[in-house]
Amino acid sequence: AVELGADILGFVFADSSRRAAPELLETLWELPVLKAAVVVADAEHGGLPGEVAELRSRGLIDVVQFHGSEAPEECYPQVYPYYKAIRCREPSDAAETRRYGSPRVLVDAFDRSAYGGTGKRLRPDIVRAVREVTPLWLAGGLRPEHIREVVREYRPELVDVSSGVERAPGRKDADKLKRFFEELNHGSST
Repeated sequence: AVELGADILGFVFADSSRRAAPELLETLWELPVLKAAVVVADAEHGGLPGEVAELRSRGLIDVVQFHGSEAPEECYPQVYPYYKAIRCREPSDAAETRRYGSPRVLVDAFDRSAYGGTGKRLRPDIVRAVREVTPLWLAGGLRPEHIREVVREYRPELVDVSSGVERAPGRKDADKLKRFFEELNHGSST
């Protein structure tokens, strides 16, 4: 991903088939990209997972992506820098992006069964509504087959892809990843 042009690598530290081992960050610390820990904070049990706090203190994580149902007051006291991922159901959810005080907000498709990695796409009316409120950081069902179209139409500042470049949950497919970046670059250049 780094060789293909990724600016940020995300490492899931939440209950998921994509969960990363903390030791992985030790082997990748020299990569010249930002490293994000994707977490679902649990205010009742101390908020930020201990392993993520430890990785941050050691300089192995640059930023935290809160990807659960965290309220703004549950994010900023725990760690900075951070950004929030919001799962949008309707265009009116775009207003939520202003509440978090993070440099950016990642918008993802809503799914009752999972916080992310579902492969569901956001409806166009939701994407347009978010773009009117904040610079667009976009996730949700992005795939090589349509990323060129998405980039041309919405001009996102950042795209976040996971399941769209996997051969199985948690296992990236090198060919899909290469094709994704080729299509992404074609879309960005026009």
